[in-house]
Amino acid sequence: MSFSFKRWPGFLKTVLVIITGALAAAVTLFLVAVLAPEKVRAVLKDIGRAGETVSAILPPPLPAAQTPSKAYWLKQNWSARERFWFHHASQGTATFPVPYDWFVSLERAELAVFSTPKLLSDGDYLIRFGFIPSPRKLDGSASDFGYSKDSFNTNPAAEPEQFKNYPENPDGLPVGFAKLESGVEPATGEPYPAQLGFTCAACHTGQIRYRDVGIRFDGGPAMVNLGNLESAIGLSIFYTVYVPTRFNRFADRVIERAVKAGSPPADRSAFKEELKKKLRQTLDKIKHERDWSKEILARGNMTYIDEGFGRLDALNQIFFSNLLPPIAKEDKAFPEVLARNYARPDAPVSFPPIWDVPWFLWAQYDGSVQNELVRNAGQSLGVKTKLNLTEHSNPNRPLFRSSMKMKNIFWIEEMLRGPDPFADNAPGQTPKFKGLVAPRWKEVADIFENDPAWQVDDEKVRNGRQLYAELCVECHRGPVRDPEFDKERPDRRGAERFIHVGADGGGR
Repeated sequence: MSFSFKRWPGFLKTVLVIITGALAAAVTLFLVAVLAPEKVRAVLKDIGRAGETVSAILPPPLPAAQTPSKAYWLKQNWSARERFWFHHASQGTATFPVPYDWFVSLERAELAVFSTPKLLSDGDYLIRFGFIPSPRKLDGSASDFGYSKDSFNTNPAAEPEQFKNYPENPDGLPVGFAKLESGVEPATGEPYPAQLGFTCAACHTGQIRYRDVGIRFDGGPAMVNLGNLESAIGLSIFYTVYVPTRFNRFADRVIERAVKAGSPPADRSAFKEELKKKLRQTLDKIKHERDWSKEILARGNMTYIDEGFGRLDALNQIFFSNLLPPIAKEDKAFPEVLARNYARPDAPVSFPPIWDVPWFLWAQYDGSVQNELVRNAGQSLGVKTKLNLTEHSNPNRPLFRSSMKMKNIFWIEEMLRGPDPFADNAPGQTPKFKGLVAPRWKEVADIFENDPAWQVDDEKVRNGRQLYAELCVECHRGPVRDPEFDKERPDRRGAERFIHVGADGGGR
């Protein structure tokens, strides 16, 4: 067969059409991925492992941002100072896989064509994961976040010990985000920069949005999606490494923060090279841990479970991730010895309310722990307190040393519990619970005073009180803030909850 050069124009035209079509298809796919990643993900889902791989680098599906025009924190026995401290006091955790300054410098896990993506740490992005906005500090601007304007006056001399080092929130991060100051790695002895982690409030602070108003309360179940946030952070790092121009913007922000902190790098170019190297190492570690987890699941013919908003398997972290070896170029082998330590997160539950809980005999939602401090220390480990479980030959770094802030955990428990309800009462006075109490929905009815949907029906309240007395009180005891119930059932009054500690259905 011979080929005639006379046919070249037609051949080139065909090749040009194919190339143009391929480019058009690629551009179209990219634009759809930018504007509607969930549609691309739905298509990729049905084409096997390759589709799964491509899907993993698309922005996570998130609901639209909904910022209420007004917000209210309900009265629950806590001052504004106590509330803000609970929201941002560190337990010693480093939940996020990047240092604090990196987190607030990363851009969102979004693709953009004609603009620069905004920051991952912006409040209007993080609320899409279910987090509640929080002020930078308790001043006049805090009223925009639901704090009462008359609640900021304090007497420093009368404040408790934990307020001597009051937490700050300079970057306006949401409720439950806490800064862990720089320190020394318990296992390696290497210094680490300031980190960012969760505190109790991340999962135990609730909000109801109704008619563009945010009703907020402490101790209630959160509606956050921690899995999606974890994916978004990993994807943000991936984009920073591989999407052109992203890294330089990120590095410039990190350097700017270092300059403001009084520690500018001596050589910016060398600093950026080292920063990119560390960013790649972080991404490599995230990828390998994910791949190893998938391999373990595949061995059992299992798939990963997306826990979704408001649910979490909270007893599954410590003995796999904290024992993984450091990722090194020469050693990326699967940690076979740890395979049996990995537990599939197949028991996600809703976050329980925690008011009254410090008085229970049993802690944890499944009644598995008989000491609230043990339970909360385990919770701190579960959201990645820095911990030494591997190094046992260096006396300067003993086994089990950690970054956990046990004093803060103790103080959180004390604030939740409150003083002894039997102390400082006048003769004949009914004991009064003085810790964090459940919100009163009557207070919300006062906010929506002209809305019939929120008005309390006193007759239904009386009927409900009677039903509770007949059907529920035997296990759950009396409510702690219902004097009418105490009068009608003095043998089951709220104080009985403290006398018969732990009688509330086995604890939370």
